[in-house]
Amino acid sequence: SEMCIRDSSSNNVTAITLGDTQYSSLTYGASGNITQFTETINGTAKTWSLTYDSDFLITAITEV
Repeated sequence: SEMCIRDSSSNNVTAITLGDTQYSSLTYGASGNITQFTETINGTAKTWSLTYDSDFLITAITEV
């Protein structure tokens, strides 16, 4: 399978393609952690929101 990673001028990843799965619209918080992204598998897209605790460990992933 093919893997492609794109980044922005600030070195934040903006899109990842792993075969038929794509991650796009990555949104970053002030600390550089990813707060939201869109996952597309075989053409079906879902957007996910990530919640972190004070140690920046993921505590919840919620479909938006």
